[in-house]
Amino acid sequence: MRDGCQLSPTDAAEVEVSVRGTSFSDVEAVFLSTPDIHDHNTFDEPEKVKLGDSQSVSAENGVVRITLPAGSIVRLMGSI
Repeated sequence: MRDGCQLSPTDAAEVEVSVRGTSFSDVEAVFLSTPDIHDHNTFDEPEKVKLGDSQSVSAENGVVRITLPAGSIVRLMGSI
């Protein structure tokens, strides 16, 4: 995984996110993923790959633990 992108085409990745000097609360995750990493948007199928619904993610002791699906990108937003 690098820069919020899960690059493995076959394996999920468990990650921990923390911010030094502060802690998260009310964290929201939004994934960009598709079952086939070769999927892409076209003029004929402009919504083939799109953002999923936001999901609440719990933070414990200022650390967010999340599982990223294979070949996905995630955006985490939270209050600090």
